[in-house]
Amino acid sequence: MQKLMVPVDGSAGGEKAARFAADLARLGGAEVTVVHVYEGPSPAAAGFLSNSPGLVDDTQARAAQSTFERVRKVMAEVEVKAFLVEVGQPAECILAVAERLHIDQIIMGSRGLSPLKELLLGSVSERVIRGAPCPVTIVR
Repeated sequence: MQKLMVPVDGSAGGEKAARFAADLARLGGAEVTVVHVYEGPSPAAAGFLSNSPGLVDDTQARAAQSTFERVRKVMAEVEVKAFLVEVGQPAECILAVAERLHIDQIIMGSRGLSPLKELLLGSVSERVIRGAPCPVTIVR
């Protein structure tokens, strides 16, 4: 594996996935790209926030930077090629970045949804597994 991608969301699962990816990168010399995806505001919220468009961007930028700082600590000795911020549906963005960058493996944390919620809503990891152009490792 030469190109690893780690989607992170600030959760403990994302940090575990980053740690796992760092171990793989150290062993095999792979490059790592870290991706933070956030959904834009709903249409109703977007209309409400139209008077202050920078508010959402600033808040999300701070959240992404905070997440990236925690990932940097977890991946201390590994050089991360890129830290990317994407806006949209998480699974779709993760898959698009994987395609665009010709990623060899996606390493991500699992979400702790109850079986009922998972059945009704699906999960990001489930959608990524189904649509990925490469192997996906789910770290628990």
